[in-house]
Amino acid sequence: MSIEKIAVIVKRKNKWCVLSHKRDKDGKRRGFGCYDSKEKATKRLQQLQFFKHRKAILLNIMTTAVDRLESKGIIHIADVVDLCTEEIAAGAAGEKTAIKLMKVVNLLEKNGEFDLAEQIDFVIPEILDKSFNCEE
Repeated sequence: MSIEKIAVIVKRKNKWCVLSHKRDKDGKRRGFGCYDSKEKATKRLQQLQFFKHRKAILLNIMTTAVDRLESKGIIHIADVVDLCTEEIAAGAAGEKTAIKLMKVVNLLEKNGEFDLAEQIDFVIPEILDKSFNCEE
């Protein structure tokens, strides 16, 4: 697994600033805060890496669930889970996404698909976590 660089630490005047590695169309980097010490900036960079990794884990869980649902022929539920996966990837997941997934979990439990229900149920609290969509 390769490590993708998501941000850099740059010294500006007497502050250490965390900036996105990628530049926007105007050539500017997104700022993630400036700090009095390099240690504080490094801690912020670690937070960004944690959130990026957390999102990747959730996307992996969701795409695996979609594949399993499709292989079992439960296409209509797979489509809903796939839409929710796209919302997570776009950073647009919130209460509405969580509600859709709760309905999916209930349907799967009614149909005896407890392992798939548990897999999808794991994602819901992460989506509802206020810090989840505060990432790059």
